[in-house]
Amino acid sequence: MITTSSFSPGLKTPRSIAQVPRLRINEFTLVAADLRLPAPDLNAGDPHGRILALVWQGLEPISVVEAADRTSMPVASAMVAITDLIEQGRLLACSPVATFGGPDVLDQILEALQGRPHQVDMAKIVVVAPPGCETELRSFLGHAGPVHSSTDQGTGRHVLHALQRCTPTLALALTGVCGLSPLQALWPDVVRSAEAVLLLVRDTDLAEGRDIALWLQEQTFTSLLIMVHLSSSTIELDAFQVRRALFVPSSVPVVMIDADDPRAVTMALRDVRRPLASEEGQV
Repeated sequence: MITTSSFSPGLKTPRSIAQVPRLRINEFTLVAADLRLPAPDLNAGDPHGRILALVWQGLEPISVVEAADRTSMPVASAMVAITDLIEQGRLLACSPVATFGGPDVLDQILEALQGRPHQVDMAKIVVVAPPGCETELRSFLGHAGPVHSSTDQGTGRHVLHALQRCTPTLALALTGVCGLSPLQALWPDVVRSAEAVLLLVRDTDLAEGRDIALWLQEQTFTSLLIMVHLSSSTIELDAFQVRRALFVPSSVPVVMIDADDPRAVTMALRDVRRPLASEEGQV
């Protein structure tokens, strides 16, 4: 509401109008259709119409990355279109959207009474690998969900995304980056809101991950975990040998995994959780 103090005598327009900040979403923000509204044109050709049609035809919320992939649209363009659609009230955000402040209890009750989708709590993990480990990186991400590939508009770098809906209100988001140069170009945006960074290396090529490990130790971010993919049955490694090869301190956790085993994600998350719980005083 504009008060009389905003006007000057003789002027037809206010001196200034406060601008409401735009919603800030990320590549894993989940959105759903508001089924109380009339159905949109399912054959629309514009970016907003294509995304709206896609979400309306789905049976569950969809992430920005998935919408971009299914509409053959850059992630950045899909993010802009979805932000517009949320602000226009044509899509509903099902995962937290970064705005100033948050809904109070009455707002949440009102949304529940109006049949809004459940809010989804999400944990983001960034997985980095040397260029020679892209196959293992894709395999690891694939255990969480379908792997979606995108190109960052600002840097032109290749990024991989996977999303696992663990429960209707919990989701795991994995972002994969292959190589030190792409990681440096995407930093620090790629680790924003991330719980941890995982470095995936192959047991036969530990030295390939050394530059990445050294660079990561110079940065300020959350926890670092080393994952070693055991590709050889003849090589025996322990955590001490891995840390020595990568020049990382003894405080960095090391976990041996088989990147092709679906249990690899569970094993990695278990070891990520330990230092985080320790920092919070829960162990």
